[in-house]
This record gives sequence, C-alpha cells and structure tokens, in this order.
Amino acid sequence: MSSSINFDPRKFIDKLNILERSVSKTALSSALKSLGYVLTKEEIPKTISNPSGKYGGYKKPVNFTKRAFFYSVNGNELALKVNEYAPKGNAPAKYLYPVTQNPGSSEKKGMSRSTRMPTKFAGHLQRKGYISGSTYPSPNLKSQLFTKTAEGNIRSTDYRQVLFGLARTISPTVDKTKSYNAGFARQAVFSIGTDSQRGVTPGIYRAKAKNSLEMLFKYVPSPPSVPIVFEYQDFVASKAEKLFYERLRESIKRNIDRL
Repeated sequence: MSSSINFDPRKFIDKLNILERSVSKTALSSALKSLGYVLTKEEIPKTISNPSGKYGGYKKPVNFTKRAFFYSVNGNELALKVNEYAPKGNAPAKYLYPVTQNPGSSEKKGMSRSTRMPTKFAGHLQRKGYISGSTYPSPNLKSQLFTKTAEGNIRSTDYRQVLFGLARTISPTVDKTKSYNAGFARQAVFSIGTDSQRGVTPGIYRAKAKNSLEMLFKYVPSPPSVPIVFEYQDFVASKAEKLFYERLRESIKRNIDRL
C-alpha cells in the first residue's frame, strides 16, 4: 500500500504579509504538527467509524485500526502514513490496502480491487504445503463452529484451532498440539487439496461423524475482490485545506506576540 500522503503548504505562505513571513518558519512547523495531530488522532478515526459518510469508512473498526494513522513533519512538509508494523497478526497497512483508496490513484468508493489479502493463516497453510501460492482459504462464515467477533469476523483463536487440528490429525504425538486439547481441534480436521480425486470441493473440513463432513474453509483460486470503502486521500486533502490555514494564522499570531 502506498500509504503516505504529503501536504505542501507553500500556497498558504504566499498569502502572508512581510511581518507574517518573518515568523512563518517557526509558525509553519507548529501549524503542520497541529494539523497532523488533528487529522490522525481526531478526524480520521472519527471518519473511518462512519462508513455512510461522504468519504466512506470501515465497518466497526477496532481501536488498533483507529490508531493506525500517524504523521511526521520534515521541514515544510507534513506526511501522513499508515502503520506497517504489528506485533501479532497483520499490520494495518496490509489489511486496509484492499478496501482503501490508494494515494495518488483515481480510485473511488465502490470500485473493486482484486488483490491478495495477506493473512498469516494462509501463509502457514502455504508453508506446510496444504495450498499453493495461488490458492486462497475462504472461511465458511456459516459454520457453527466459528464464534464471530462483534465485527462479524472469525476469532484468532478459531484460526489457531484449525491449525492445531490439522497438525493433530497428521501427527497426534506433536507436543504442541497435545497441549492444546480443547474445542474442535480435538476432532478430525483435515485438508482436501485441489488435486484430490475424491469428488469433494477442495478445502479444510471437520469430520462430524462417519461419512459426514463440515467445511470450515474453501480453497479458491484467488482472493475475492472487495470494494474500496474509504476515500483516504480525498478526505485528507479536503480536510487539510479547511484546517491548515486557521492553524497557521493562530501559530503566526502567537509568534508575532512574542516579538
């Protein structure tokens, strides 16, 4: 994700008089920092929590997502970025990419972007040889085995249950899986690959009973396309224009008062 948006304030400087320009360097840095804080800590978190707004947003974003936007000031330039690091799971810059307007593009809400949605779960299945790099595990959200989060997503513990179940089915003596002996990981969970001749849709299944299977994940050729839901750059550009000049004037006044 091209997650950086830069704001250039030069056109605002051109409007200042001689006295105002004399303190503009110090005032500009202060105004840019103020703008960056307001955008990343107040305006963006508020906007992305309202998907029905003009620029869209995300469905029930968690606090980690709301805090994912930050800023830096270098000289006369303000840069907004999206967090590219996460101690666990995926970084916001990765999981927001499929549904967020890419800075510098002409993308709009509703446009589809068919792209790989990176997940550690898919990466683990690839490393273990269950799927190839071009295959994507699509969850069966109708499965009663999965307990959904408030946002309607599958819990991370359920993903771990599936992985432990797969490992247990293949090798019941692995110490790591023996210590995780709860839930449906205790039952037979196995993968049926795309090259299978069993006449069963490729995916990950749980054996409910003899000759009775329940699909947990379906293997699809590629990740499903998803619509862009937040016009990131358009929102920032519009909001920065409205907020910056006021902050610059206030900062200039404070610096002139100190002369």
